[in-house]
Amino acid sequence: TGVANRRRLMEALDAAIERSRARQLPVGLMVIDVDHFKQYNDQHGHLAGDVALRAIAQALQSVMREQDLVARFGGEEFACLLIDADIEVVAGCAERMRALVEALPPRTLGNRTQTVTISAGVLSRIPEAGERAADLLRGADQALYRAKDEGRNCVRPAGPATSGDPVAP
Repeated sequence: TGVANRRRLMEALDAAIERSRARQLPVGLMVIDVDHFKQYNDQHGHLAGDVALRAIAQALQSVMREQDLVARFGGEEFACLLIDADIEVVAGCAERMRALVEALPPRTLGNRTQTVTISAGVLSRIPEAGERAADLLRGADQALYRAKDEGRNCVRPAGPATSGDPVAP
């Protein structure tokens, strides 16, 4: 996909947490899932799925700043690390990503046309003492599951540390 892997993300996130605490500037994080990707793979084949993942990765990277990181987090999941980014910046980037992915050319098979969409959970905060990368990822992941529960193809912020109105598609 041309993006960092999970290991690189975890290393960068650990460093970002330390920098965030030292500078008292927030670290932003997104966890992104490709909606109904198994179904897409089943209908169009794994080669088409790989092409779609590369196109999605490019769309995600096109929104990010130079100091930020996009990583393939798992099968059809991506994570994005944003340095010194408040929730408005993180949610805004995620929404631009969502719109770009939704605008990718649809795939047609027979009489069926299928577009690709993403759901994202976002957070931004200065990590507390003892808070680790896994804790931030869990918060963003919980927000992702809320986005999926609320219909997919949307962005939702994580709990109390970044509470506010949901970010609509």
